[in-house]
Amino acid sequence: MIYLKVLISNHKITIIYIISIFLTALFLSILTTFNVSYNVVSILSTLINVIFVFIYAYLCSQKQNCKGYKSGVKSWLKITLVLTVLNLINIRLFSFHFRLIIYYLLLLIISISGGILGKNNQKKLS
Repeated sequence: MIYLKVLISNHKITIIYIISIFLTALFLSILTTFNVSYNVVSILSTLINVIFVFIYAYLCSQKQNCKGYKSGVKSWLKITLVLTVLNLINIRLFSFHFRLIIYYLLLLIISISGGILGKNNQKKLS
């Protein structure tokens, strides 16, 4: 039980990110039941995830002692791992498409930007 408390306290931001991804998936699935276009749901999903990635990298970079871009890359690796695992859990087969590579590169750029801004604001607050 002690290890679970330590795990939760050390990875609180990551757990919040995973929960927010599940809530976003629930929201988007509700939208699809109301016959919202697939293109609208896809664009909305991408925008919401980009915002979550930026916030995640921003918050993680304020707690780390490395440079902002390194913190952004670390955050991106965690996010990519989470998204890959969630994609593997999905019923459809996991395959890399050109769009998925572009999507992960977009998340990398957003994560690095969030990490750099988080580090810059950390120095101003200290």
